[in-house]
Amino acid sequence: MDVRPPPLAGPAARAPAAPGRANPPGGPPADPKGRGAWFVIERPASRWTSAAAHGPWALLSGLAILVAYVFNPYGFPLSLCSFLSLTGYPCPFCGSTRAFHRMAHARWGDALQENPFAAVLFVAVAAVFAANAGALVAGVRLRIGPRLRPGRWGALWIAAAGAAFLIASWVYRIAAGLK
Repeated sequence: MDVRPPPLAGPAARAPAAPGRANPPGGPPADPKGRGAWFVIERPASRWTSAAAHGPWALLSGLAILVAYVFNPYGFPLSLCSFLSLTGYPCPFCGSTRAFHRMAHARWGDALQENPFAAVLFVAVAAVFAANAGALVAGVRLRIGPRLRPGRWGALWIAAAGAAFLIASWVYRIAAGLK
């Protein structure tokens, strides 16, 4: 026997409550801080809409992971870094190919030692691949929700933190004597 009250009908059932207030019975769940969802999942009318939105990202990130897995940077005879060739010091991205290769082969400690920034970047690329491939398989369109949208100042802080992490990774490589 169902003891829940019947759902509301009309506009009252669709209107969300104000932030910090409970919604009426049968309405959408309350969000106490009023920030919204992490992700918004939409079911498009056609799977082609999902393929157009997620196919390129899944293809590019999957290709980056596949190349990192297959390509062996240790047998490559040429130095690709002109900064290293000219100055004798590694550039901020030196060791990234080796770190991606080691991350693809589940050697996380070695990858962090090789280039910490590239190891974290590999995790981000893998997350992009997982989200987009999952949306493709499910036939949905996945968008970033309001909770993950950083806004103008948030984006600035994220960019500053990424640049600081890149510089710290570069200083670590120079201090450790890695080439």
